[in-house]
Amino acid sequence: MRLNTTPLTQKTRTPMNVILGLVLAAFLISLTPATALAKKPNASQQRMKDCNAKAKTDGLKGKDRKTFMKGCLKNPNKKAPVAKKPKAPKAPKAGKKKAGATKAGAKTGPKKPNPAHERMRTCSATAKKDGLKGAARKAFMKTCLKKK
Repeated sequence: MRLNTTPLTQKTRTPMNVILGLVLAAFLISLTPATALAKKPNASQQRMKDCNAKAKTDGLKGKDRKTFMKGCLKNPNKKAPVAKKPKAPKAPKAGKKKAGATKAGAKTGPKKPNPAHERMRTCSATAKKDGLKGAARKAFMKTCLKKK
């Protein structure tokens, strides 16, 4: 009768390659793309996808695309309206104008510059002309803007 001379720990030890293989397999399974596991898009997502594809094939951009998408997403069964090109503004009719017939907030003539803005502009130009920078410019601007 022959006795086994190998230590008991070697018989019960699993090879390192098997353990590494299992860890690697678990890691690769965790990296499966989310798109493969994703659910089907719901109705509104599918509608958005279809309308987007249609707008792209029609070559719509800007306001035309926005109008098309708005109509398409509201009712996908109907053909969505395409934005019309803006019309040129109409020339005012010649004739009598009513006195005081301007719209509220309409500009009535050239805008007068704000005095503080003008003062700031002139002081800044003077400082630039004199080549002032940093603290010297700051001090000059402070005294210049206080003058009336």
